[in-house]
Amino acid sequence: MDAQQTASPTPAPITAKGRRERRQYEAALKRQRALELRMGGYTYQQCADATGYKSRGAAKAAIKSALKAIDREAAEEVREMELARIEKMRTVLWPLVGKADLNAIDRDLKLSRYYAELQGLLRQKIEHSGPDGGPIQFSQLSEKEIDDLLAGLFAQVAARAEGTSSGAPGGEGAAGGGDSHAPDHA
Repeated sequence: MDAQQTASPTPAPITAKGRRERRQYEAALKRQRALELRMGGYTYQQCADATGYKSRGAAKAAIKSALKAIDREAAEEVREMELARIEKMRTVLWPLVGKADLNAIDRDLKLSRYYAELQGLLRQKIEHSGPDGGPIQFSQLSEKEIDDLLAGLFAQVAARAEGTSSGAPGGEGAAGGGDSHAPDHA
């Protein structure tokens, strides 16, 4: 055997490019770990603390970056997992919403908004029949108006569950001769 054949090659010196690639690789691993923690239910602050990001915002930005970096199929799996989690939570909350539990209604509204964000519904024009029969364009409503609309609808559901006809906040609704099936947004 020749000595040249058995000798291991001398490692190449680490270049600036090699160090940069190593830092990029380590940063990608850190972003991936933060994403995994977030998917596991950790808050952004907990992700920051566990992975060494300096702030909640930095962890959130890293997680968004990690989601962009993974292929669309994996991102879709994460989105589907989140949607399933929301649906499970809403299934548990719904009986309490029907009993007019204000905390449950509040939580359900928040979950509804998050669900709509994940589905891309808040960025699109959506038409729904309003109290006058005309369309409501949700994209033109403020966040408060959407929350008020949903709260009115949930109040109607609660009123129906209790067997009353007035579902609008403040005692409005069937007593005023209006349609108790749609909230009033004048």
